[in-house]
Amino acid sequence: MRARISYVTVKRSGTRAVRDVVLDVEVVRIGRGTDNEVQLAGLSVALEHAAIHLRQGRPWVETVRGDDLRVGGSVVSARALAPGDVLRIGAHELRVRRPAAGEDLALEVEQIESSQAASVELAERTRLGIHRGAITRRRLAWAAALASVALFLLLPWWSQRNAPSFDPRHPEHESSAGARVLASSWSSGPLSAAHAHFGDRCAACHTTGFEQVGDDACTACHSVGAHTGEPSHAGLRISRCADCHQEHRGGQMLAQFPDSTCSQCHGNLRASHPETQLLDASDFADAHAEFRPAILTEAGSTQQKRLSLEGSPREQSGLRFPHQKHLAGPLKSPRGEVTLHCGSCHRTDARGEIMQAIDFERDCRSCHLLSFDERAPDRHAVHGAPAALQDDLFEFYATRALRGEEMDESAPLAARRRPGRELSPQEKAGVIRWVGEKTARVQRLLLSEEGACATCHVLTRDETGVTVVPARLIPFSGSERWMGKAIFHHQSHAAVACESCHAARTSASATDVLLPGIARCRECHGGGTPRLGKLTSPCTSCHDFHRQRFGVMRAVDAAKAEAGS
Repeated sequence: MRARISYVTVKRSGTRAVRDVVLDVEVVRIGRGTDNEVQLAGLSVALEHAAIHLRQGRPWVETVRGDDLRVGGSVVSARALAPGDVLRIGAHELRVRRPAAGEDLALEVEQIESSQAASVELAERTRLGIHRGAITRRRLAWAAALASVALFLLLPWWSQRNAPSFDPRHPEHESSAGARVLASSWSSGPLSAAHAHFGDRCAACHTTGFEQVGDDACTACHSVGAHTGEPSHAGLRISRCADCHQEHRGGQMLAQFPDSTCSQCHGNLRASHPETQLLDASDFADAHAEFRPAILTEAGSTQQKRLSLEGSPREQSGLRFPHQKHLAGPLKSPRGEVTLHCGSCHRTDARGEIMQAIDFERDCRSCHLLSFDERAPDRHAVHGAPAALQDDLFEFYATRALRGEEMDESAPLAARRRPGRELSPQEKAGVIRWVGEKTARVQRLLLSEEGACATCHVLTRDETGVTVVPARLIPFSGSERWMGKAIFHHQSHAAVACESCHAARTSASATDVLLPGIARCRECHGGGTPRLGKLTSPCTSCHDFHRQRFGVMRAVDAAKAEAGS
């Protein structure tokens, strides 16, 4: 949270002096103690009186131990703050102002009453004091200081220096209970939920005393992907893991960050990386470009281009497939009339995330039988490349002809002989020659413009013959997503009808890109700031920081990894 604290002082002349302090903190603490971000004088102010933090993008104030807190004249324990609210704590007035751009909180602090009267009253009630005894204040202060140094500095340091090395995967190396108690005196706060099982075993991460936690302590257990594969962004590898994943902040998630963390770079990415092809983005609701899926612009190719949906790009998948026809209603099939829906062919993976690749045998064969010989209605051609189709046809006709079971009148008599008679070498050669001719005729029929293959596939012809353009349907090998840098879980949207996002029922061509634009998503999803009627969707809802496909962010400590295996 970025907060601007303005301290107002009224001089004897009556003029007002203002001193601004800008803070970047998680919580703005208010109290009499010196460790507070806003320190207020006066005995009516507790050491830790109140705290202001962000909740769903808005500043909230709440008392720490139920101390007296007034907002707008009413006693409260917690409430949201808005510009114009006035907080009263002791002799001080804290006025909430409208924050400037880039700020989350603007607070004006002014002491409106003198706190001297309370101090005088307390002094008058005081009848005993240390200075009246045998031990003077100075001696007592020195004794307390030396005891604090010995108990909270020297003893923990000595314990750390003499403690055995700790590996979280080998609890038998655990430090003694006494050493853990001494080390816990240095704790700066509770661990996150992910690391809570370490308890008070500080040496799990703090492998060297009086030094920051190094990345090797993280990579002993974690291997995370890099953020980007672009060499120009290599500077991201320099920062420490703990620069972003800060511990000792309680049970919060270590990987949960506000959108401002992302927008520091992505809000104006070209300023730091002019060569990047990425577009600037800082908030999904207000500052995010139209989706740019990876489109196959050349049939049969695996090379994709990222094109904006604003230009209505066309996908050259190598298929001739009208969704409109398949969803029109009852269709005639070998199984009788069938009514298809999206789930008839499209199924998610085991995680419910992306769609599985369309498989002909599983999704198409029941309707598209690929029959090729009326004398063998139960025999179907193989679904594959022309070479595989030729081999399959040749094997079928050769087997039937060499057994004398061929009924085609164009076949030689040897292929239609009576059972049991062996063929001479000359007869066998003639049968094989006929099988080759028959195979070529049937294959040409299947690969013709009126044949079964052309019903669904784009065909090309040249001097070498007919070629079936390889079908590329996302996901395919090398491309699992239309938008490879985004996260989308179909299972999370199971309550929404497929056709509310994918206009398949009106699509008459396989070249249609049936993806919803960003406007459709914004009907339900807002940005990182909560909005009425919208699902709060920060950057991390759709984008991961660490991506394994770019390699590891940090090199794993091989020795520790081997010890833990």
